[in-house]
Amino acid sequence: MRPLVRYLAAELISSQRWFPPMVVFAAVFGMLYSTGAGPAIPAYGATVMLLFPVSAWLSAVVANSEDPVTRMVTITAAGGWRRASTGVLLLAVLCNALLVVLSVLVPIAVNPEPYPLSTVLIGLGAHVVAVALGIALGLLCARPVLAGPGWTMSALIVVMLVAVGLGRVPPLGDLVGQMFVPASPSVLAASLAWHIPLALAVLGAAQVVINQIGTRRL
Repeated sequence: MRPLVRYLAAELISSQRWFPPMVVFAAVFGMLYSTGAGPAIPAYGATVMLLFPVSAWLSAVVANSEDPVTRMVTITAAGGWRRASTGVLLLAVLCNALLVVLSVLVPIAVNPEPYPLSTVLIGLGAHVVAVALGIALGLLCARPVLAGPGWTMSALIVVMLVAVGLGRVPPLGDLVGQMFVPASPSVLAASLAWHIPLALAVLGAAQVVINQIGTRRL
């Protein structure tokens, strides 16, 4: 699996399609912390909201980094669609894990007041929820589910608009709402205890759907 992930990473880097989502992330993240983002928990809530669409966009880029012909060669070399899709999932997780680390650690470095460990763990858990849901959405909006970058971006935009309209709907909307209040650390910890498994279950279900569709179409 490691050679497959390394190959997919090389294809992703050479395609340069990762650049736009990373630029958006860097620009908005920089604006959030350029003059101080205020209290820690609401600030983490802001980056959670940023990371959800960026992680979805980046994951779709990972899934679509190869052209259809090259992807068929990769599937054959990997030993089947399921192994190839697992490699795509792992690369998406690795790419977004970097964004999680930056989102959690940079505020600690730039904030003059130290963050309690409980605050950092809450921030980490909330960003994991956002990334898990973002990866699930991004992979579901890419090949083999949707063909073509136009369909991918259209689907991502529509889902994001619907998510905004739904407001405080679990797992992400409810969690972000609690972070902006902000709720007490104990309340947020209890909330994360079921938000994280729910988000990971959504990601697992998305991968099952992708495997089923890919097996039929490829």
